Amino acid sequence: MSGKEEEYYKNKPKLAEAIGTAINQLPEDSVIKPLLLSSRAEVIEVCVLEYNQEYHDNIRRINEERMQKQLEQAEAKAEQAEAEKVQAIKEKLNLISGMRQLGVSEEDIQKILNGESISR
Repeated sequence: MSGKEEEYYKNKPKLAEAIGTAINQLPEDSVIKPLLLSSRAEVIEVCVLEYNQEYHDNIRRINEERMQKQLEQAEAKAEQAEAEKVQAIKEKLNLISGMRQLGVSEEDIQKILNGESISR
């Protein structure tokens, strides 16, 4: 369990207490106060459940956003790697073309590409 989750469950009784206090502090002439007082336990439970749902929805949203960001970063990294590969291939083809224009044999080009030395 994460630190935020521990804090949330530790504060849950405080939430129920705060809801009860809010009901008690309603003005005496409030139309809804008698209904809330007569169903106090149910009202508190519904409020806590609604809070729980919102809390977990927020955690889920945050996790989904984090995963989306990681996915986007991974995709960008893969695109960058692919672009670098394409650039390296282009450079290699330009090098081969240049060697051919200079009259280097295909055998020597292969040796150079393989990192071998050639004799002149």
